[in-house]
Amino acid sequence: MPYNCDMDSRPTRHIGDILKERNIEIIGADPITRHGFTQVPNFILTMKELSVGAKLAYAMLLKYAWGDDACFPGQLKAC
Repeated sequence: MPYNCDMDSRPTRHIGDILKERNIEIIGADPITRHGFTQVPNFILTMKELSVGAKLAYAMLLKYAWGDDACFPGQLKAC
């Protein structure tokens, strides 16, 4: 049985709602994780078609979108 068989993955659910069910709480965070971290899907990290810069840009968009389920950064904020 897959580890995520209990997750409801219907397309009508927002990805933010699905991810909230899978959040990890870090108790006694070290200095590196104390200010938060961003999870990037492995398939993005391993795509040879994407440059390192594109992967970093994707990670930054995830960082900004995490709290509000969306992001619309301006060029100054993204750089």
